[in-house]
Amino acid sequence: MLATRQFYLLWTMLFLNVTAGIILISNALPILQELTGAAPGAVAAAFGGVALFNTFGRFFWGALSDRIGPTRSFCLIFVVQAVVFFLMGSAHSLLWAVAAYAVILLCYGGGFGTMPSINAEYFGTRYMGANYGALLTAWGAAGIAGPLLVAAVNDRHGSFSGALPIVSIVLAAATVLPLLTKKPVARSGGDAPIRPPRFVQLDAAIVRMTALMGEPPATASRAQSSDLAWMQLD
Repeated sequence: MLATRQFYLLWTMLFLNVTAGIILISNALPILQELTGAAPGAVAAAFGGVALFNTFGRFFWGALSDRIGPTRSFCLIFVVQAVVFFLMGSAHSLLWAVAAYAVILLCYGGGFGTMPSINAEYFGTRYMGANYGALLTAWGAAGIAGPLLVAAVNDRHGSFSGALPIVSIVLAAATVLPLLTKKPVARSGGDAPIRPPRFVQLDAAIVRMTALMGEPPATASRAQSSDLAWMQLD
């Protein structure tokens, strides 16, 4: 997986989607106050009311990806966010600003609702735990990049909301990424067996060595049982 360009395209897609969401989530109060001039208590209550859209997005976009495909769904996620980020700068009513937040949170959660299915479709399910774990490093990187970006914009322009047009442009450009990402072609034939991980090969080698060296039956039996259990799982 790490040797394919598709992995890095998917990593970038997840990174940009999470960065956009993190920018708003980590600076929700100052951005909403700058846009609307509302009192901090009202802003906090309003944002708390739409926080569940992060959860709803995982179900909504996940269900949509089952119908139109995860790649098209991710393209739509970028398009919707690009439009909302562009329009959010003119949302001076608390109601409209919070509605924009709800849409962004819906798309933020949608990234996590669609990316696992893309990962499984592209790289299979046999090693999905490790594969998706590697892909999720994009989430951690975005958790650093998002707050740093909005802090740099605030230091330069004195406004947290000044980052919104920048994010809109980046997301608009990112809409091509899902269109460029195609399922990788298997290097070996479609029916060729997948080699087991190295630690499984090592277990099999230990079993053979103990048999040759005449180790006590109990030791060899435990190694053989471990190897047999793995074969049954496969």
